[in-house]
Amino acid sequence: MDTRLIDYLMFSTLFIIYNFLLVIATLISFVISPFFLFNKRTKDYFYRFRLNCGGRYKFLIHGASVGEHNGTLPLKTIFESMIYTVNTTTGFEKLKKNNVSANYLPWDLPILIIPYINKVDKIIIVESEINPNMIFFAKILNKKMILINGRISDGNLHFYKLFGAFYKTMFHFFEKIYVSNDIEEKKFSKLGIITEILGNTKYTNIKYFGKQSNKVILFASTHIIDEELIFRSLKNIKDKIIVIAPRHINRVPSILKIYQNFNLKIFTNIQSLKKGEIYIIDKMGILNEIYANSLFTYVGGTFNRTIGGHNPLEPISYGSYVISGPFYNNFKPEMGEILKNGCGSIIHSSEELEKHIENFSCPSTSKNFAEIIKDIKPNLNICKILNNQ
Repeated sequence: MDTRLIDYLMFSTLFIIYNFLLVIATLISFVISPFFLFNKRTKDYFYRFRLNCGGRYKFLIHGASVGEHNGTLPLKTIFESMIYTVNTTTGFEKLKKNNVSANYLPWDLPILIIPYINKVDKIIIVESEINPNMIFFAKILNKKMILINGRISDGNLHFYKLFGAFYKTMFHFFEKIYVSNDIEEKKFSKLGIITEILGNTKYTNIKYFGKQSNKVILFASTHIIDEELIFRSLKNIKDKIIVIAPRHINRVPSILKIYQNFNLKIFTNIQSLKKGEIYIIDKMGILNEIYANSLFTYVGGTFNRTIGGHNPLEPISYGSYVISGPFYNNFKPEMGEILKNGCGSIIHSSEELEKHIENFSCPSTSKNFAEIIKDIKPNLNICKILNNQ
């Protein structure tokens, strides 16, 4: 029997099973809904049952949440008549703050998703947000679909291989699949999917701003495991200024309590910092100025394989050398560029971090940092490419 026919038969079987389980899960969710109906963390679940499709749009750009749409907001000046869709409340609020047309994408039930996608001409999906009914019925309705910043996590790659016929068929429904780098290109090729390297649209508007000073040592986007490592390393800081920026600022009170022996102070502004002190940030939106005044930046989440690190290009944009733990799997291409240009290093212990804190001297120049930003920017023809699909 023809291999392609076998793939379609397997896809059809799994597609039916998927929809059966989806209906069962939906019914169960309504049975237990009183238990989380008024929970702020789950309110976006119910928003996605709305049938309000809004007006007609030429483009629909869908990403799961904030992280994915960091890669789409730079595109808002490219397209006419478009709507952004998202799954989460945090993502929706971020989009509205950026003054774009935004809505929650309905749940992937045919009765909800078909009327929605029927109101658009083209669909752009970001990273790995695969909704089988949305993709299948978009194909049936002859809607062009493009995947940008396509990525497959290492864990999902094994799962995709296990159900290879299903995902291979699903990806073939796309008009074009664009990936950020050759690492992702190779992952897709293992599934028999042809892709094209475009670069990450998240970095469309990235710039090199340059450094102002080496006044502080910054620990950015920290989690519990990072803080345990950091405070073990802070033994000799009489002539240092330490600034810690937790990934989730609602954790600041607990950090102050746990490490009260370190006499932590709340960060107010860059001018008031004093040597020998440790400051903690309890508000959003002020890291860029601190990056520009940091000797080096430790990037949090890199000592936890599950977290996989946070974006190291933010400090690089301001000329701040990057220190990372061994688990930066979310940003392998970015860290590859950083290491290649001598603007960062990997540590494996609190002892190594302690040595950096006490004796660090930056080995790289502003030219090295600027080169990273230049190399990481996506294809300059991105506007033409996406508009012409």
